[in-house]
Amino acid sequence: MARVKDLWAAYPERRGRRGKRWLAVWIDPTGRERSRAFAKKAEAEQYASKMEIDVARGAYIDPQKARITVAEWCETWIDGYAAHRVSTVRQAQVHIRRIVAEFGLHPLGSLRPSQIRSWIARLQEEGLEDSYIYALHARLA
Repeated sequence: MARVKDLWAAYPERRGRRGKRWLAVWIDPTGRERSRAFAKKAEAEQYASKMEIDVARGAYIDPQKARITVAEWCETWIDGYAAHRVSTVRQAQVHIRRIVAEFGLHPLGSLRPSQIRSWIARLQEEGLEDSYIYALHARLA
């Protein structure tokens, strides 16, 4: 269960100082307690609730892992995907090359739906088949 902790109450020597006072605390899917500090209590409560909801939905992304780039993640993913048939892996590599060309330098956690929608629109303008665009989108997802 997510909660918010007052750092100034827990550490009286910090009272009256500048800096982040509120600590959002949640449990990640592995059972590890995670936290992030905020200056305002409302921001900490909102973030803790968001993390709890993401964990419950299965959409949780570790904030530290969200910093890796799309290219790094794709490399890791394709290594694990190698157990499939050779032709299936080859097709995935073609998709991955296109995804990395567009989003490779972006941190994984920074991708926004609007960026993906505009990429899909550009793919449609190129005249690519809808099934191919769907496959690219599914691979990125």
